Amino acid sequence: MKEAFFSTLTEVARRDSRVVFITGDVGMGFAKQLSSEIGPRFINAGVAEQNMMAMAAGLAQEGFRVFVYSIANFPVFRCLEQFRNLVAYPGASVVVVSVGAGMGYGAQGFTHHSLEDIAVMSALPKVKVLVPGSDLEVAGCVEGLAKLEGPAYLRLERASVVDFSPTIPFKFGSPRSLKEGEDATVIALGGMVPIALEASERLEKKGISVGVFSAHHVHPVSQNFVDYMRALKGPFITLEEHRSVGGFGALVSQRFACEGIPLTGFRPLAVDSYSDELGSQAHLRTHFGLTSEAVCQAILDLRKNR
Repeated sequence: MKEAFFSTLTEVARRDSRVVFITGDVGMGFAKQLSSEIGPRFINAGVAEQNMMAMAAGLAQEGFRVFVYSIANFPVFRCLEQFRNLVAYPGASVVVVSVGAGMGYGAQGFTHHSLEDIAVMSALPKVKVLVPGSDLEVAGCVEGLAKLEGPAYLRLERASVVDFSPTIPFKFGSPRSLKEGEDATVIALGGMVPIALEASERLEKKGISVGVFSAHHVHPVSQNFVDYMRALKGPFITLEEHRSVGGFGALVSQRFACEGIPLTGFRPLAVDSYSDELGSQAHLRTHFGLTSEAVCQAILDLRKNR
């Protein structure tokens, strides 16, 4: 998703002189064109992430729309105090862009994982949280965020995710229906979207029709999303590479409770336990049960219980 992010931001920054990009000394291989296009509006803050966030807040106060970019654990956890005090509460126009969502940097251990970032960012005031499910959605999110005022968090996969349904239009802020289904539905985030589609294909061979949504706009849970979910038939699950506490499934549950919508036939699939397991992202997804097989079993169990 990095290439999609940089190519889109380059186009946006070419049109809008308010756009400033700050990196914590990462992503430089992808950023060459952006750097050459925007010159002094491209800033490498070096390995000084807390200073980087304070710098972004100051530039936002001067009227710039600032995109801050680094590996997920640094701009969220290392800079949390600066982001909370200087960006979130004042409502500064800073977009924190994290790369390596979930366990994208798997072999480097939990210090480089971001399994709590949605919970952290969603708990802060005024912050919009976006998790695109493909390179196509990354481009749409960047275009949309460049036009908004206020703080936001954009969570990207480390690798490219090709869109399986490129003809389906993307609407900023609304869930994107990638596949229709009458018997059950999976609402997936980020790199979990291909896994949801694979599970849908597996169950289709068993005569079970499963719809798949990419819910890029995670927080606040939009009214559009609630309206979509009200119309669903059959059970549904949320699928995310994040801890279950404070994740998308928890946000959906909270919103539905506030709306008075009964949550029958619902199950969140997320990371429910801690482990010091090391390995690739694919290995860790299997270890924590974030697989198409697990999605299929969850849907079969929900249908049986109903």
